[in-house]
Amino acid sequence: MVLEKCITELERRGGLNFEGIFRVPGSHEVVEAFRIALDKDCEGVDLSEKRCPDPNTITSLIKSFLRQLPIPLITYETYPDFIEAVLIHIAFASLFLVDVGELMVTRLVSPAAFEFGSGQCADHACPSCHVWVPSVIVWGRF
Repeated sequence: MVLEKCITELERRGGLNFEGIFRVPGSHEVVEAFRIALDKDCEGVDLSEKRCPDPNTITSLIKSFLRQLPIPLITYETYPDFIEAVLIHIAFASLFLVDVGELMVTRLVSPAAFEFGSGQCADHACPSCHVWVPSVIVWGRF
């Protein structure tokens, strides 16, 4: 019930679209006060923007309640399978990103400046290619 309440409020605010929403912690004192209140009377706690303006407070509450579960959401038995699935996804995404990076370099850099056979910049005409390509790829969207 607590998780549902927190997630519903966070979704209502569009908080799942905030960059770094689960990385930045809320104020410890405020989070603790809301956690105690939710333990006593979950339905009576108001998590609206008026009472709880910082969405990081809500994400900290979610993390706090998940840490307190006696059995994790991803159980010990299923954890190896979960890790394997994540690694497969990462490997696939990495292959895709390499192809996208190569395509971007070959299409966006002047063909005269790029030696296609060696993959090196001719006469150092584009020394920033190695830095530029990764910076234009949006990693989190694949």
